[in-house]
Amino acid sequence: KRRRKRRKEDGSGRYYTMASDVTKVNVSVYKRRLGVGVHVPSGRGSRGGFSLRLGWQHIPLFVLYALVFRWCYLTAGEPYAIALREYEVTHGNGTSVVDSAGAVKGQSVVRKSDGVDFGSDSFDTWEEEEAGHLLEDAEQVPGELEPVAGEVAGNETSEETETGASWDDGWGEEDDGPQLPLRILPDFWAVFALFVTALLHALLELCQHWSINFKTFVQFKKVSTFHEGAYVKVVPRDPHSTAEIVRVEQSQKYMLDGKPVLWFSSHKRKYEVLGDKITKIQMPKKLAVKEYVQSVGYTNFSAIESAEERFGANKFDIPMPTFFDLYIKQLLSPMSVFQVFCVGLWLLDSAWKYALFGLFSVFGFEATSVITRLKNIQMIRGMGNIAQDIYVYRLGKWLKVSTEKLLPGDIVSVKRLNTSSGEVVPCDCLLLSGRAIMNEATLTGESVPQMKEAISRDPTAWDRKLDVKGADKIHVLFGGTSILQQSPSVEGSSPLKTPDSGCLCYVLRTGFSSSQGKLVRMIELSSSGSQASNRDYLRESVYMICLLLVFAIIASNYVLQKGFQDKNRTRYELLIHCILIVTSVVPSDLPMQLAMAVNASLIHLVRLNIFCTEPFRVPLAGKIDACFFDKTGTITTDQLEATGIVPCDTSSSSSSESSSALVGEKIPMENAPLESCRVIAGCHSLLQVDGKTMGDPVESAALKAIGWEYDQESQKCTPMTRDGETRAYSSNQSVRIVHRYHFSSKLQRMSSIVHLGGESSPLPKYIVCT
Repeated sequence: KRRRKRRKEDGSGRYYTMASDVTKVNVSVYKRRLGVGVHVPSGRGSRGGFSLRLGWQHIPLFVLYALVFRWCYLTAGEPYAIALREYEVTHGNGTSVVDSAGAVKGQSVVRKSDGVDFGSDSFDTWEEEEAGHLLEDAEQVPGELEPVAGEVAGNETSEETETGASWDDGWGEEDDGPQLPLRILPDFWAVFALFVTALLHALLELCQHWSINFKTFVQFKKVSTFHEGAYVKVVPRDPHSTAEIVRVEQSQKYMLDGKPVLWFSSHKRKYEVLGDKITKIQMPKKLAVKEYVQSVGYTNFSAIESAEERFGANKFDIPMPTFFDLYIKQLLSPMSVFQVFCVGLWLLDSAWKYALFGLFSVFGFEATSVITRLKNIQMIRGMGNIAQDIYVYRLGKWLKVSTEKLLPGDIVSVKRLNTSSGEVVPCDCLLLSGRAIMNEATLTGESVPQMKEAISRDPTAWDRKLDVKGADKIHVLFGGTSILQQSPSVEGSSPLKTPDSGCLCYVLRTGFSSSQGKLVRMIELSSSGSQASNRDYLRESVYMICLLLVFAIIASNYVLQKGFQDKNRTRYELLIHCILIVTSVVPSDLPMQLAMAVNASLIHLVRLNIFCTEPFRVPLAGKIDACFFDKTGTITTDQLEATGIVPCDTSSSSSSESSSALVGEKIPMENAPLESCRVIAGCHSLLQVDGKTMGDPVESAALKAIGWEYDQESQKCTPMTRDGETRAYSSNQSVRIVHRYHFSSKLQRMSSIVHLGGESSPLPKYIVCT
């Protein structure tokens, strides 16, 4: 509330309210800062690739890069010169030091590690020069040279014979001194500044990829009004969704009060900007009943084009990304970047075997994650309906239109095809005439078919609003459900007659706004895993990492202090080791180890015949103390058997004398009294599909136990004839259902009006069964 108040007072940003009961998001309006965008495609003819944008945030980095590179250029070679001077001080006497270029660098002991190749031509030339100097000295003292020379030669021969070693072997030991640094290596602090600058640049780009709030701060500027080309940051309240930035568009054909409408799309939902309010696209699902009954569909082309732009196509448009795009996205995740950073540190520390193994593990693990993600997306794409042609009443006549082009407000004819699975309803629609039996297992999980009836055409009920989730649910065919059976409308019940004897329906919702679309959208968002749902787990992990980080900083500080005291260790090694100590707080192999633990858990669950659809929730399963099931059918069978009945007081019937004594006592089903059998046979919601009785398992088992059978066409129940079976009533009894009042969860009951057959009275007899 304080943030909203400040936004209104300072005028820096305008807070837009959301219409009640239609949206569950918070939005903020921005415009993009000045910059230059560059798109790099991933291949020939491909839409993939990645984009680079140079903005104001890169100007300080470019200046810093220029200063650091100048510093590196000016200090290039200083470490080499300092190391060479120290080497000359520690080895003051001896021959000349020769670097890798063959230059003479003062008096010292010559070593292989200093860059002298003892088997090269330069060394032979140096040896000849030394022999020449010896000959010159010998000519100056001719009398003393011969015996000395012979004595020296004899000593050398004897030493070589005794030790068996060559004269060159004592000069080539590698461990007699430190290696000299590269001649072009800059100063340590210059290299450190370059490393920090590159690290800041990488974090600047990666943080924009990881955090939508940081990206908004860097690339966008808040504005006070909506306009075409502006950007909206959408923050949904749904824990399965993530915030995103989308572009505001303006309608071209859809007009409201003669003006175009601004809109934007986020998480498969479309929103309209109406003044200071933002609302979801309103589907015609809460109109007065009169508008549905008297609707004749779209009557002109302009209305059709306007509705197509506003509502969109009736399909689940889920793009299929390429492997390369998803792989790059996975490698840019925080943990993957951290692992690659650790691999680079190990390579700098000469641990190349361990580093390469870790790098291979990271790339392999992310590749398997991408393959799994692609399979999930392919599965979700397969949940959409296959496009078919359907009869639609437009422009005053029946036309065949693809189901992907259906629009809310269309009048359609829905018919079941001769297939085993029935006809899938392409969208949510209101049944105006006819009757249908639906299988809603894909939405509710219930295998019991549901009966759908046409909405009442009584003018006294036309003023009320349609209640899709309440009283009018029995009149709605939901998208994604299957039609098991349907019957056309009766003559005169509707002014429109379907050309294919289908059910006349009014389209309410299409695309992702339909019941099936909401389910697909929820599955798509849940398949990637939500960090918001694991917020408590992440908070505990952050606390533990911060605690370990304190000890890591203390340890690295100790190593740094001791390293500065040791002259044989370079600052580069100290820097690498200190960073490795800090990064060891989070093991780089943790994701791979966690994946192996999850896979082992999944294998163990499969052996127990337990299948997990969301493996990323396995680590959280350790906190579960109890499991709750929504119904007993989840862990039991649906095959029920009725064993008996307890009749109520039937003093008004002719058989009251025989049944009054049985009140409160269980009677076997085959001996049930006639009144009880009439209630069981007349008050139910059983259906017949392809000659098979379907419906509630309790009602089906009870009807079968009393020995009655139900006929869907005549809506009549009659006793079955069985050999050797005797009943307390005649076999010509029958019950015909005249009207059903379906089960109401508010009243906790259902009722029906039935006509009794087999009575001796000349007048028809009706009863109400509850």
